[in-house]
Amino acid sequence: MLVWSKFYRYLFGHCEKKHHAVGIFSFLTGMFLVTSFVMKGQSLVEKIESGARSTLNVTALNKAGMTAGSSMAFLISDDGLAITNATLLQNCDSIFFYDNGGKNFELIRIVACHQKGNLAMVHLKLPRSKSSDFLTPSRQPYAGDSETLAFVNSADSDAGLSYGKIAKVTHNVVGGRLSLVDVHGSATSNCAPVINNAGDFIGIYRFTGNRERGALLPVSYLSDTLWISVNQTFTEFKLNPQKALLTTPSFCEGLLLMTVGKWIEAARRFTAFLKHEPQNAQVYALRALCYFDYGDNAAGGTDVAQSLKLNPDGYLPHYARAVSYLNEKNLQKAMEELFATVNKYADFAEAFLEIGKLQSKNSDIQRAYASLSYALKNDSLLSEAWYERGRLSLLHSSNQAKALADLTMAARLNPSHKGVYTLMGAIKLQQNNYMDAILDFDKAISNDPSDIHALMNRGMAYYNIGRKENACTDWGDASKKGNTQAIRLLARYCSNSR
Repeated sequence: MLVWSKFYRYLFGHCEKKHHAVGIFSFLTGMFLVTSFVMKGQSLVEKIESGARSTLNVTALNKAGMTAGSSMAFLISDDGLAITNATLLQNCDSIFFYDNGGKNFELIRIVACHQKGNLAMVHLKLPRSKSSDFLTPSRQPYAGDSETLAFVNSADSDAGLSYGKIAKVTHNVVGGRLSLVDVHGSATSNCAPVINNAGDFIGIYRFTGNRERGALLPVSYLSDTLWISVNQTFTEFKLNPQKALLTTPSFCEGLLLMTVGKWIEAARRFTAFLKHEPQNAQVYALRALCYFDYGDNAAGGTDVAQSLKLNPDGYLPHYARAVSYLNEKNLQKAMEELFATVNKYADFAEAFLEIGKLQSKNSDIQRAYASLSYALKNDSLLSEAWYERGRLSLLHSSNQAKALADLTMAARLNPSHKGVYTLMGAIKLQQNNYMDAILDFDKAISNDPSDIHALMNRGMAYYNIGRKENACTDWGDASKKGNTQAIRLLARYCSNSR
């Protein structure tokens, strides 16, 4: 398409070989806006067939001609731009791109690399008979319980298709909205595109060591400002002194390990990345956050100090120090560091989320609401901010509809969030909407079986629709967990049925 041809000429003609991401970002964003019409009007079957035709296999060989690695790639334009796993480019002597029918795609150039996603953008020469199928990222956020279809390596699935579902949604301070997806895959399926049950391209598969559950990198990576221009042939790239830094998976793996709460393993990956770039203040700050979550405050404090030394004007070093103060319950110092953070980066949503939570604790309700709203203005996918603002409205406003709308959005973005369905059910219980309230309490208890409030309130909803036995069962379970109100309700309403 015309916009991609302009982008390609611009990238090769005007971008320097390192850190000129703004030009790449601008043209990628334009491309996604222009080509969004391509998928409109297609049936789900047509979208699946198009996605399959857009997906390629990649095999890297060493100097001896032996396989050094395999992964997937997918086309993002009709003139041969594609995305693949950057690590494959690290130590191989030759690399081959081919579709499931065996047609080869010659590698013309390596266009750019993306360290956070461990991605490489490449330009391929399309076979003459190749159609113009390519994938366009969805512009709508996917639901946190979406069904998925991944176009994986045929070694992981006979048909090259792996059906699954979003299993868990998390939010990383650097990685953004990351998800775990129940897809059968392996390292050979890295960089496989993933669509939802509407056929929308929503993410990029990443193997995490579990063949039944991988990670889903967001499609927003394809148009963010973190692409580093390379603009080299494969032969030239093999001699690039920055090749190891551009293709190391350590940064991406560290972020994904943070997502699953494997803090020590994540810290080790960041340590590996620092061997390539020892002056990276952001990675020291990320490793500090891992240490803090693991409980090693001394190691975390050392990394925060090093991070601030390397970049005293960086937002993430100050945010990491704020987290250390939060862990120490030093809320005043934490607030000071959070404000220092947003002074360095005014649009950092996670910092405004924490500011809003602290303001709420200090009963500064109006400012808390404003801070949470500003967090959502900067990151509308931050489910925790929707939850906190909804909870704030529920506790301090008579506008239950507004609270319910915020909580519903939080639940859509992250259905496994503990507490969100409990509050949604409580609002519906007050509205005498007992059946919907029970459904919400069911989800709350599924997310957290120890949720006494959900048990108590589900019992109330059951009682109000005449299902006394169910109500007494819930109150009985709550009483076993030490809830005194449940004990009183049992004595008053359930003595004849127990």
